[in-house]
Amino acid sequence: GYAGPFAFVAQWFPKIGVYEGGAWHCHQYHLTTEFFADFGVYDVILETPETHMVAATGVLQAAEAIGAGMRRLSYHAEDVHDFAWMADPYMNVLRGTADGDVEVRIYHRPEQADFAPRHLEAAIQTIEIYGRLFGPYPWTIMTVVDPPADAVDGAGGMEYPTFVTTAADNALTSLDGVWFPEIVTVHEVGHNWFQ
Repeated sequence: GYAGPFAFVAQWFPKIGVYEGGAWHCHQYHLTTEFFADFGVYDVILETPETHMVAATGVLQAAEAIGAGMRRLSYHAEDVHDFAWMADPYMNVLRGTADGDVEVRIYHRPEQADFAPRHLEAAIQTIEIYGRLFGPYPWTIMTVVDPPADAVDGAGGMEYPTFVTTAADNALTSLDGVWFPEIVTVHEVGHNWFQ
């Protein structure tokens, strides 16, 4: 998904097949299907403009300027089945902590700032409540990207280990007792327990 300078990059490389039932399963990802891939360790190097905020699956290990307004970012992710990332020059970040040691980051544009605390609280509560109910969240970071409104169709409401996108900031948010931004965030963060 993309809109103007915002880019959400997913399903962009060959994935590890799954050996199950005596055969290899290497299914393509399609809009109406579920993920089916094996878990592994990912070390990914991205070269991006220095002007862009970048978020990705896993943990940033290093960032270095490489000249001509570009930089090299190195990410590492343990025991994940996919890698996705986002770049945008207009994003801001709101940070919080879940369970005392999980850093939660909400990437949002200034015009979506009113929703960022709502996404942050929803993500923190999901990590803490699901952790008690289904087992602790296994990573040290959770990244939630709130894509620009004109990129939601291609980038909204997706889940990857340690990295999700939300949506619904402007959809029916005024209905009494219905919290669509929170519902999407809880749903997507919850996929880190149930793919």
